[in-house]
Amino acid sequence: EGAAWTAAIWTDAQAVWSIGDDPVLGCRSPSIVDVRNMSVPVHTVTVEISLNGQQYANTNATFMHYEPPQVHSVTPHTGPLRGATFSELVGTNFWETGEITCRHGRLGKSSPAMYNLTGSDAARMEVASMPIVDRWALYERTHADLFTPLYQSDHTSVIVCTSSRATEIYGPGEEVQVEVALNGQQYSSSVDLDNYFTFYKRPTLDAVDPVQGPVTGGTELILSASASDRFPNADTEETKCVFIQGDLVKMTDAVYDVLGSIVTCQTPDWPEAAHVKVEVAMNGQQPSISNVDFAFVPVVTGLSVHYGPFTGDTEILVEGIGFIDTSVSRRVGADVQVLDEGQGRCVFVDQMGWILETTVMATYVNESFVTCVSPSYAE
Repeated sequence: EGAAWTAAIWTDAQAVWSIGDDPVLGCRSPSIVDVRNMSVPVHTVTVEISLNGQQYANTNATFMHYEPPQVHSVTPHTGPLRGATFSELVGTNFWETGEITCRHGRLGKSSPAMYNLTGSDAARMEVASMPIVDRWALYERTHADLFTPLYQSDHTSVIVCTSSRATEIYGPGEEVQVEVALNGQQYSSSVDLDNYFTFYKRPTLDAVDPVQGPVTGGTELILSASASDRFPNADTEETKCVFIQGDLVKMTDAVYDVLGSIVTCQTPDWPEAAHVKVEVAMNGQQPSISNVDFAFVPVVTGLSVHYGPFTGDTEILVEGIGFIDTSVSRRVGADVQVLDEGQGRCVFVDQMGWILETTVMATYVNESFVTCVSPSYAE
């Protein structure tokens, strides 16, 4: 930028030859801390090349100096050693360069990161796949009132990234700082205590108590882990219980008891009676991998008739929540042939204890109704 800046931007360049006849010159950027304009958060300079240290070629190439980013907090604070924890990093001096990376600990591997332009995961993926020029344009449009034109120092913003696999680098319980490099090379050196991240070995559940509860939810569960793969020794407010049935996944808040090494939570409501897998996500994201099941059972809310003779044969329409059709049938021409009447049953329990409970076949109507016939108590 003229003679006054010559000393400030002068740096040695080491020639590195690429494959073929085209040369590549590489050099390190100099510091401009002592000469930059303090009122300007970024400073752009032109990069020129000289082969003899005197005459410089005008390359029309620019390089932007920026204030070093600072990470103030990271969410979640924990994640498994296998990596893939989706992290949100809150800090200052963040801006979109197309070359952002994050690193969990000084020994951790770099992971691609991006400026958080949106709260939608699907939109994040779409933005992440954009060419850098398009991402810059979106950045300008989204932050036109905050950034001039792409950047503003000391403005709190968010970068998102995922942790890399660390099984061969760190051990369970190791705590590291999470840092950001806007150019993929030089990482921040933050001092905030809230940007720590603790690795853990993913636990394996071996029991859930009780093993069943109503589809309306609200059952208090106690989950314990196997002795070899216990819950990590770290109290975390991020812990969730995860209930999985195919594509249906629900999470509920959980409490981790460090002393008892158990996790407690309540079951969510479920659309129908079913056996579902129960897991624990210590960081609210990545569940354990276990073979522990919980049974959601239907709830009876009413009967069409409340009285009948000892001889039985009273037809009853049972109203409830979460009934499922367990019968097996096939269509033969215009008719439906029932191959298996299923496992649906009405159970009559003597409240006075005079006789044993009696079970009769139940016929499924829909998720809210089944029908059955009262048994005989004539004897």
